[in-house]
Amino acid sequence: MTNRLLLVDDHELVRESIRLALSGLPDIEVVGEASDGLQAVEAAARLQPDVVLMDLAMPCLDGVNATRLVLTSDPAVRIVVWTSAPSGGAQELAALAAGAVAVVYKDSPVDTVIEAIRSAVEVRSV
Repeated sequence: MTNRLLLVDDHELVRESIRLALSGLPDIEVVGEASDGLQAVEAAARLQPDVVLMDLAMPCLDGVNATRLVLTSDPAVRIVVWTSAPSGGAQELAALAAGAVAVVYKDSPVDTVIEAIRSAVEVRSV
């Protein structure tokens, strides 16, 4: 089964790097990208991904509020937030309270990001 991923980050280079890192994986397909929280909410409704990799610090609408709105529209979506902020920050905790299933840090190895995406899908199927 291929897991459909929406990639959300306000930096194009970051999105491109993650997309390239995931491109050879048979179980994860990047079905869309968004560069801010408002685009993320719209794209999630339109594309109906299994997982959203959601940046926390973005223009227009931050990752916490975008997480809330995406999950209000489709509670089955699993959201993995990612951030460059230090571990345990208020925004990270707010994202988890809003319904995100995991947090991953931007300085983590790509294998950690991949495992977070895969684990998010497993959370839904349990």
